[in-house]
Amino acid sequence: MPAKKDRGQHERRLRVVCHLPINDNLQVKAVYRVIDYLETLRLSSPHFGVGGFTHSNIFPPVFGGYWWSDDRQDWMQDRLVLLVVDFILNPGEPVPAAVQQLKSKINNIYKAIAKQEEEVVWVVAHDLVRQT
Repeated sequence: MPAKKDRGQHERRLRVVCHLPINDNLQVKAVYRVIDYLETLRLSSPHFGVGGFTHSNIFPPVFGGYWWSDDRQDWMQDRLVLLVVDFILNPGEPVPAAVQQLKSKINNIYKAIAKQEEEVVWVVAHDLVRQT
C-alpha cells in the first residue's frame, strides 16, 4: 500500500492570468505561438519556474471582454483566450522578472504575427498557496 501524503503541506505559487485577444486568424496564430513559447520555457535554462499552464478553448473562444480605448475614445470588444501560467516560488522570493518577460514576449508575438501592436494585453499576477 502506498504511503499517505502528509496533510497540510503546501507550496507557494504565482498564478499569472493573460487575456489574449483572438479576433482573427492572425491572432489565432499569435495565441498558438505564445503557447509554444511557454512549452520551450520548461526546457530552457533557467526555466523561470514555470510549473504548468492552462488555457481556455481557442476555437471557438468562450470569453469576451470590453475595455476603454483612450486612442479611440470608445469601448472596444475582444474575443479572448484566457491563459493561466503557474510559476513556482520559494518562500520569501519576490515576483519573478519572468512575468514582465512573459508580457513583453506576448506583445512582441502579436506585433510580429498580427502585424499590429495590441493597445491592451492584460497580464495579472496573483500570489497563492497550493495545498499538496
